[in-house]
Amino acid sequence: MTPLAEANLSVTARLSQRADHLLVTGVVEDAGGGADRAVDVVFRLPFKPALWWPRISEVAAPGAGTNTTTRTAESDLPPGAAVLEATEESGLTQDVLPIGCVTDAKQRAGVAIAVPPDSPCRFRFAYVADAGCLELTLLFGLSAAAPAELKSRAPFRFVIMPVDGRWGLRDAVRRYYAMFPRTFERKTRSSGLWLFAVPSFKQVPDPENYAFWEGPRLKELDQALAHKIENYPYIIVGQREITHLKNKLSGYDDVLAALKQEPARDTPPRQTKEWGGNWADVKSFVESCGLHDAQGRWVHQLRSTEWGGNSITFPLNPSPLLPGRTVSSTVLSEVEATLKDYPRLAGIYVDSLASWGSFYNHRREHFAAVRAPLSQDDAGRVCIPNWMPHVDFLRELRRRIGGRLVFGNGIRPGRAFCAFECDILGVETAVGDLRHRRNLDFYRTVGGAKPFLFLFYSPKDIPRATAEEYVQRFIAMGLSPEVKGEPWGRNKKRDADLLAKFLPIYRRLDLASWQPVTHAMVEPRTLWLERFGTKPPDLYFTLYNPTDEPLNARLTLDHRALALTAKAEMKELVTGGEALAVPPKSLRVVQLD
Repeated sequence: MTPLAEANLSVTARLSQRADHLLVTGVVEDAGGGADRAVDVVFRLPFKPALWWPRISEVAAPGAGTNTTTRTAESDLPPGAAVLEATEESGLTQDVLPIGCVTDAKQRAGVAIAVPPDSPCRFRFAYVADAGCLELTLLFGLSAAAPAELKSRAPFRFVIMPVDGRWGLRDAVRRYYAMFPRTFERKTRSSGLWLFAVPSFKQVPDPENYAFWEGPRLKELDQALAHKIENYPYIIVGQREITHLKNKLSGYDDVLAALKQEPARDTPPRQTKEWGGNWADVKSFVESCGLHDAQGRWVHQLRSTEWGGNSITFPLNPSPLLPGRTVSSTVLSEVEATLKDYPRLAGIYVDSLASWGSFYNHRREHFAAVRAPLSQDDAGRVCIPNWMPHVDFLRELRRRIGGRLVFGNGIRPGRAFCAFECDILGVETAVGDLRHRRNLDFYRTVGGAKPFLFLFYSPKDIPRATAEEYVQRFIAMGLSPEVKGEPWGRNKKRDADLLAKFLPIYRRLDLASWQPVTHAMVEPRTLWLERFGTKPPDLYFTLYNPTDEPLNARLTLDHRALALTAKAEMKELVTGGEALAVPPKSLRVVQLD
């Protein structure tokens, strides 16, 4: 034990050797057990000189850039989304993937530190060039208001592992998958597009392309099942809102008044899931589950949406540990009733894990309703990041629904621990993911073998060229590309040939499973290269050209590492030809047979 007498803190840590890694377990405690306090636990591992791997497609040398904090641009979010919290992912720092990795300058050897998927916490990885150290910082909050096992203390766990210097973070991800296989296993053989909550299945012109229906019409399950489409009823636990207000609210006093007495509201043209119509329920949930800011005020958003008009939206704490009638207890009861009435449902769809997990909750009576250590906000005040009780809810939902699956939407950077609790992952994407690869690397890495589905919120008249770029770019990463145009299906007929050409290829890649380490090289290096599958005939390599110029690919395979025989033959699936000429913004897929 290392006493920190001046700070009235103590830290205990234990190092255990495993077959392929070291496990560090420990706890930081406030010896006085008094006032709330923020505590950073910092672990440094000497490694110098080093290359820093912020994500699977990038490596950086010290001095390559400064550490900056970025926030997802509003233009890169789908309509109606709440702004996301800031994330650090540049220079020599990142806090989105719970794995930090460095290799030596010649990429001969490397090391990684990782937080296990069952140990959710706020973390930050960095390479500290001056000290020559890989650094993990765990950002905890200590409070006597936490439950007994966490009262003024925060247990922690992380692993240290060697990595192949040639592959860096990719090898670290491979090892992470192997250490925690249940987190990343695939539990469905369905593969295809994400069917948005259309009013009726009769409106779907191409049901053969879909595999997962969010918010299905329960009376039409037979039709969907006939096309082998899995069905996932919609729930949302991270917010409730008072919608269709006659008058816009202008400040916090108006919000308090709207909770005290129901404000004047317009009747919507039709009943929707967003219009509960019951002001008393919203008030009750806010009182039991509403978040407090650092000044003790209700956290809220005043916004105008297509579905709710002028609205007040209250982020809610969905912890299943909160007492009384809560949003969690109410929704879980509704889920159990729905599954009892419709036993052929594949599982449950949970919406908006990104948006409503973005807020910090300073409400002290909620501090006792946590399973993971408390954390801190950016000003060092003890709080609950609201994505953490979403993790607790997902775990309880999984327990309640038995062998059925959890389809989670909003698996954006910052939601890795939510991703680990879901079986099917979803993101409502926008134009930002056509401009850079950063997010796609995150999506691919946290998904493992699980289906990862996308809804592209397009302009009303998405150009054909944009549709072609989106479909091929995402399939190159093994990600399912659906378009949600306005109105839905506007370009379905025009783009039918595009999906007919590429969706069968996507399904092969998806079911073969993405492999972090490619055991292959491609020239020129501007081409993206990914591997799916482990042995022929289900062994594939995707080559995507993100540039505006045509490129001729030269693919080199490590036959020994891939255990290929002399009989293995390469076949290109998109064109059926042998040459690997890759046009701008286009995909080629090589199969080993």
